[in-house]
Amino acid sequence: MELRCKACGAVLAAPPIPGTPTTCTFCGAPQQPLGSAPVNPYGGPPAGYGQPPAAFGPPPGGFGAPPGGYGAPPQGFGVPPGGFDGATPRIGPPPGTGAVGAIVAVMVVLMMAGGIMGFVLMRRPSAGTAASSSSSGMPLAQLATLSLKLTPDAMAKITGVTAKGQGSDTLDMDVPLADKTWTRMTLDWDTSDPSHVKEVYLHADAPPSNDAAIRQRLATILGRRLDKDTRFNFDGASFDYDSTSARAECAPKFGSITYAHWKEKVDALWDVLRSGVLGQSVTISDTESRDWLQRGYTLTALGAIDPGIDVDHAAAAMLAAFPAVATEVSGGLRNKLAVDSPWFGDAEVNWEDAKGATMGEVYLYPPPQAAQKFPNQADIETCVQAAVGGKPRIYEGDHLKGDHSTDWTIPAGGEIRTYEHLVHITLSSHFTAHKMPRGEYTKLLDALDGCSKKK
Repeated sequence: MELRCKACGAVLAAPPIPGTPTTCTFCGAPQQPLGSAPVNPYGGPPAGYGQPPAAFGPPPGGFGAPPGGYGAPPQGFGVPPGGFDGATPRIGPPPGTGAVGAIVAVMVVLMMAGGIMGFVLMRRPSAGTAASSSSSGMPLAQLATLSLKLTPDAMAKITGVTAKGQGSDTLDMDVPLADKTWTRMTLDWDTSDPSHVKEVYLHADAPPSNDAAIRQRLATILGRRLDKDTRFNFDGASFDYDSTSARAECAPKFGSITYAHWKEKVDALWDVLRSGVLGQSVTISDTESRDWLQRGYTLTALGAIDPGIDVDHAAAAMLAAFPAVATEVSGGLRNKLAVDSPWFGDAEVNWEDAKGATMGEVYLYPPPQAAQKFPNQADIETCVQAAVGGKPRIYEGDHLKGDHSTDWTIPAGGEIRTYEHLVHITLSSHFTAHKMPRGEYTKLLDALDGCSKKK
């Protein structure tokens, strides 16, 4: 027979003397004397005691007897079953849940803790991952000595990355960088000549903290060739910077135009990228600045070309004097180059397409970023007047806009005409029988060069 407390449902031992009063060892509740109430034949508490407190659920039923039988708890009466000491509850399964309930409760707690921990691990911003990505990859300092004169296979030995095809004419390599700002570099090769990288592209996850300093360095290096959007573009070569990317490029050709010095241009712009954007100690030579970064040539240097050279030898003569000249056959032999002058930006020296033809005309254009219009046409006219003398002819263009051109005929031969958008030097004038002598030609260019530097 099993006796249970009418208040807490704990198993009670029989009193020493049957029928004497007794109290629950665990909760202190007085009990009805033994034998005064019928005992439930199914193992539950005496029928007169009522049901145990609802919070503990029904008494053990189909689970069988607990380990050790229904007698005294294994620890003796000093420690109540289920984790109660007297009337004070403590954390743990309620009486009657047994070992299975305790295990289930522990498993639930562990699963909840594991789930929360897993969620935290999945959702936490991965500083470790960022550190890993910034510490893995190619060190940024290594770019200071990296040459672009490498094939994709040779570059792969340095970067550990294999180039992949991008279309039929380009090979692409995406190189991770060990830097918190500039995290990736893309290199491109033209399949027509994979001996040299044609384009470098740096990627940043966010604008660098020294963005303003970068822009100032680029303005100093590229000067007036850099536009307000921090872009440079001239004769196939291009560079741009927009806070989260920097790009340097020159392709071997574009359409029908072939750029003989595209490798030199890419190398010069690579120096600009490393020096101006990354702030590395990379020297940009005076030759690079003059030829490939389009600082240009002086008007005096332009005058050193003999205007009497015939068309069959003109291209070689121009290339020898001006390595960056762009030569094109279009209605004649056209030679374009940058001019280093505050008043002018570019020049074009042309020969007629005819056997024995000599230099025919020279065009001088406004400086870069001048909206294709001279800001000082009057200064140019004053300079030419002083060099040439005589009385010019003035032709009115748009009257309301004040547009006009001024033309001087040079007695020794040729003429010069100024417009708001160009200066046109004609060595063979329709108004004179003689061609402009070389002395007059160089005198005119020297005068324009000198006047522009005085302002």
